[in-house]
Amino acid sequence: REVAGLPEDGEERGLGRPRGDDVVALDPVAASALLFAAQGRALRQSNALGALMLAELGDVLPRTDGVRVLAIPYDGGAVLSHEPAPGTQVVIPMVTEHGRRLVIGDATQTTAHAGFDLYGRWFDVGQPASGTEYDPAEAWEIAVARGRVALAEEILGCCETALASAVEHASTRTQYGREIGRFQGVRHRLGESFAALEAARGVVAAARLAGTPEAAALAKFQTGRVQKLVLRHTM
Repeated sequence: REVAGLPEDGEERGLGRPRGDDVVALDPVAASALLFAAQGRALRQSNALGALMLAELGDVLPRTDGVRVLAIPYDGGAVLSHEPAPGTQVVIPMVTEHGRRLVIGDATQTTAHAGFDLYGRWFDVGQPASGTEYDPAEAWEIAVARGRVALAEEILGCCETALASAVEHASTRTQYGREIGRFQGVRHRLGESFAALEAARGVVAAARLAGTPEAAALAKFQTGRVQKLVLRHTM
C-alpha cells in the first residue's frame, strides 16, 4: 500500500488495477496458487490457509457481520497461526461420534506456543464447553483439498527460496581457488534438487486442475517428500 500510494483502508486511487478480492473472484484457484507460492518464498506465515478453507464452508455456517477464522486441525487439537483479536469467532473442527463437526467458539480459548521460528507464534484452540455443532458434509472434503493444494504451493515456494540461496552461495563461495558450485558433488545435489522441484511443480499443477481430494492429497504428499530432499541437499 505504501508503494502504491494507497490509504490504510485499501481504497484505490484511480490506479486502474483490480483489487485483491476482484482477482480472487475472477480466478480463485490461480489467485490461491500465486498467494501461497509467494508466502512460501517469503518464508512467512499468515492466516491465509484458514481463510481459504473457511470460504468453502460458508454455506454450512451461519452468516455473520463479524470477523471469523478457522482453526486448522491436527491430531492433538486445532491451531491458529496468529492470535485472534478480541471478539473474533473461531471455527473449531472436531471429530465426534457423529463424524466431523464444526463448532464456533471465541478468541479467549487460545494458548500461545513458540516454535523454532523466533518471529512466529502458534495458538492452540481449546474446545468450547458448549455450542451448536454444524455438519460440514461434503464441504469439508472440498475445503481440505483446497488447503492441501495451497500448502503444496507454499512448500514449493519454500523450496525455491532454499535452492536459490544454495545456488547463490555455491556461486560465490570459493575453495581451492574456484567456486564450490563447480565441484561435482555440489552440482549433483543442486541438480537433483532442481529436478525434484520441477517434477513436484507438475504434480501440483495437475492437482490444481483436477480439483479432487485424491489429487490434492497426492500433491501434498509428493511436495512433502521433495521438501525433505531439497532442504537436506541445500542445507
